Amino acid sequence: MPSFQVVSVSLLHINFDENPDFEPDQEIGPFPFEVGGGHLFDEEDRTLYVNLGVRTPNDIDKTEVPFMFDVMYQGVFVFDPETDKNTIESCAEINCPAIIFPYIRECLGDVVRRGNFPPFILPTINFVKRAQKRKVTIKEIEETGGKKKTKSSKKGEAEKKAKKR
Repeated sequence: MPSFQVVSVSLLHINFDENPDFEPDQEIGPFPFEVGGGHLFDEEDRTLYVNLGVRTPNDIDKTEVPFMFDVMYQGVFVFDPETDKNTIESCAEINCPAIIFPYIRECLGDVVRRGNFPPFILPTINFVKRAQKRKVTIKEIEETGGKKKTKSSKKGEAEKKAKKR
């Protein structure tokens, strides 16, 4: 059974800004956030570097949130020599981000508390579903040459396939 070790999980970047336009008596709804990151595998020393970050979206209506944030963590993981590339890729997309994410949640929760705001906990993320969505998106981008698929373009593709039969 392939295995890996967590070498470190470190804070790379944090930005937290109180929103002066937010009215304190406003109700806070579901707090929007984006998740992003990437990974790099060094085959020579079998080390995987995974960056994972969360932030408030750029296009958010700033009057609806009491603060904005941008947090980035990095996890470093070492894999056994017998671990194959597919397993490492799966760990890079699912397991390693799932290990890093609680650190982000705790860090952001602490910063929000220190900013004298009510308790704030990021919702959990299903990294398996996230990885599946990313694969579908990447496949669509490759199939369309970077163009966004619309209902009419999907219909056109279906018609082309039907004509080939």
